[in-house]
Amino acid sequence: MLAAAALIGGGAIAAVGIPAQAATPTPAVAAFNAPECVGATLLDPKKAQGEVGDLTKVFGTRLDQFNNGQVVPLYDAYGENSFNAAYPPVCGTRNVAGVGAVSEWMFCTDIWSHVCSGADKDGNLLNEDGVVIPGLDDKPLGNPKLTKDQEKLIAYLIQNGHPYKGAKATADDYYTFNGVSEAIKSKASDNRAALQVLIWCISDPVDLNRPGLSPKGIVSETDRQQTCENSMNAGEQKRLLALIPDVPTVTLAFANSGATLELGDSATFTLTTNLYNQPINLGATGLAGNLVVLSGAATLSGTTLTVTGTDPAASTTIKLGFTATAAGKVDIAASAQPASTTHIGWNQSPGVATGGKLCQIFATFNEGEQLLVSSQASALFDEKATETTPATSPGTDTDTPTTPGTDTGAPTDSATPTQTSTNSLSATATAAALTSDDAQNNLAYTGAGSATPLFLGALVLGGAGIAMVASRRKNRKHA
Repeated sequence: MLAAAALIGGGAIAAVGIPAQAATPTPAVAAFNAPECVGATLLDPKKAQGEVGDLTKVFGTRLDQFNNGQVVPLYDAYGENSFNAAYPPVCGTRNVAGVGAVSEWMFCTDIWSHVCSGADKDGNLLNEDGVVIPGLDDKPLGNPKLTKDQEKLIAYLIQNGHPYKGAKATADDYYTFNGVSEAIKSKASDNRAALQVLIWCISDPVDLNRPGLSPKGIVSETDRQQTCENSMNAGEQKRLLALIPDVPTVTLAFANSGATLELGDSATFTLTTNLYNQPINLGATGLAGNLVVLSGAATLSGTTLTVTGTDPAASTTIKLGFTATAAGKVDIAASAQPASTTHIGWNQSPGVATGGKLCQIFATFNEGEQLLVSSQASALFDEKATETTPATSPGTDTDTPTTPGTDTGAPTDSATPTQTSTNSLSATATAAALTSDDAQNNLAYTGAGSATPLFLGALVLGGAGIAMVASRRKNRKHA
């Protein structure tokens, strides 16, 4: 018996998404507990001190705003509820049509504006003076001070995190955050706070000549300046921008579409992309098999492909090989989750505080704002009966001795590409391989399981937002 593979190739991009803005639930919902944002907090937001004992509860004015299609701030980076000492990012929840309540971290992009995230016993939003203010409104035009490159960098940082080295140029020791070396939203409060500092490096570069900056503020800003130089200087920003294409693409296609292969041969296909040094996930449904890189500047670890490159304006083609272990149809797909600026939801309370200081414009880089980008190709392996040699000729060396008229049932030689390592793909690779955060908190989670007919990938952006410089550890300001 021999098996032949008819190769059906093709790359496709499908844009299907969850809106960046909150949706009005229909019908309106009763009071409920929102999911917590990804990662641990120093304090348990469900056992908070103060007027609201459970900060995940959406009730009173919070509930009215949620049912009105608004984003509702819940608690700060450390799990606290404070109107005058909240430290960003802020966990906010919103309704997503067809999904329900989802919660994401909202990172500050205006260091000198108020956080405005506290809540009173009735669920009202408070400004830094403790005065009730209106809830968050959508800002379709976003934060006008940010450039496209700044938005791209912020999106990248929120999704991927970054190494961190806080400065300790003074005895204040404000920006070290207990010595964390990684700025990332999905770990502990200090890691999250460090990520907020790196975002300020992008949105609010240090200006020691800023009008009104107090002597204490100058000391603190000097430390922030050194922190930015350590971790997010101009050279590093340039390097990161080189990783973020304006239009990310991943295209998968089998070579020699329509050709036939014997079972055991490698089906060759190409992957073309402008996503460099970022994970591209590969998956298969239908058949198990081995996947290898045949040529091109790429490495494969498990089901994660990483392509090396520096210019997102130019695409690179990688040649891959897949060897099936049985007959049948296999669907192979490639997917990626690059940083993008197309999934940003902007929100701000119109409230003001003493002195006319404005509240934060929260920029939420929604993981649930899901642009599904997938590229897939299929190989159909059909077993067909063929005649075999009745007997071996004298002196012929064969892998398996046969007797006259015996059908061996399979090729005597099974050739696979010679590689330093192979990567096994199960027959039921699922969307679980795509998740970058816990599925419950990752708004890109589609609920796909092992029965998913095609392995789809999502371009996902992490939650982001805005707030100011009052610390949960110290009620201090720069000015």
